[in-house]
Amino acid sequence: MIVYVRGQLVSKIPQYAVVDVGGIGYQVFIPLSTYNQLPEAGQEVKLHTYYHIRQDEMRLYGFLTQEERHIFESVLPVSGIGPTMAINILSRLTPTQFRLAITQNDTHALAQVKGISQQRARELIVKLKKKMDALEFSEQVAGTVETPILAQVVGALTGLGVAEPAASRAAAEAHKVLGDDSTFDDLIALALRYVTRS
Repeated sequence: MIVYVRGQLVSKIPQYAVVDVGGIGYQVFIPLSTYNQLPEAGQEVKLHTYYHIRQDEMRLYGFLTQEERHIFESVLPVSGIGPTMAINILSRLTPTQFRLAITQNDTHALAQVKGISQQRARELIVKLKKKMDALEFSEQVAGTVETPILAQVVGALTGLGVAEPAASRAAAEAHKVLGDDSTFDDLIALALRYVTRS
């Protein structure tokens, strides 16, 4: 199994990246979340990968974070969810947002993903709730309880191009300062200051 590839980024488009590893060019299919954080062509990149084999094709899928790969691997066993749908999920929702949608029975958030109906969203929740509860994510900060408003702040920061681990740390630090009664606007304003400072 190919766990990761590290090499020079040759090219990138929203669907896939080409990585040169020791003179061999690997085509790695990626979600938009990874594409938006890739460096410029010519720089080194490391992608955590999943090698998908079927009778008619072999594809290598890649992610900048292990959290993204965990989500990808977690949803594949669900009936009707293939690699394309798993990529759609990660292109729409961050790992934190997806896990919160599952654990909080938020079918509306899941149905925002292309190809996922309300019925399919309910099936995902039933199949994955225990698995999402058991997953540990590196973006969690010790002593910080993940809440919907913090997930919104993280989502807003990643939408601005901030890498998710950095966005999560900034949101957590802002929450420590402002407390549980803080509003989204206050949290995002302070979190942006932490991101700019880092």
